[in-house]
Amino acid sequence: MSLANPWLDFLTPEEAIPAAFALNHDVETYCATYSPDDAAKSTEFEALTTKRLFGFGSLPLVPGVPIDEVMKAIELVVSLPHLRGVVMGTKGLGNGFDDPAMDRVWEKLAESGLVVFVVSCGKPRPPPLPWLLISAEPAGRPALSPRPSR
Repeated sequence: MSLANPWLDFLTPEEAIPAAFALNHDVETYCATYSPDDAAKSTEFEALTTKRLFGFGSLPLVPGVPIDEVMKAIELVVSLPHLRGVVMGTKGLGNGFDDPAMDRVWEKLAESGLVVFVVSCGKPRPPPLPWLLISAEPAGRPALSPRPSR
């Protein structure tokens, strides 16, 4: 189970930090108390997954957040028994996954053993021009086409 919208980048760092912590505790509580027997009664089968719902936690990944707060959020997710990973968008701390500011986040996540569920968000950056070739069409109009694979 996870949030439908995992990124908190519409919040300020001051808002995102407590929001991530509260959301993680809420998801933990929901997963710990959920029972299919409570959700739906069936005469055709018996649920074998009672009390076995697990979730993904959220991280306060917003521009300007202190990296130590992200580390604390990862530690919280590790400590909650029904959270088995984190869900995150592709913006990282505002400059994408390859931003050097994300290095400590990746290291901590790798050490933790948590699953990282990535949900694409926002418009992808356009590819650099070398990825495109310009060719002439019969009408003399230039057309863009993908670079042929080698």
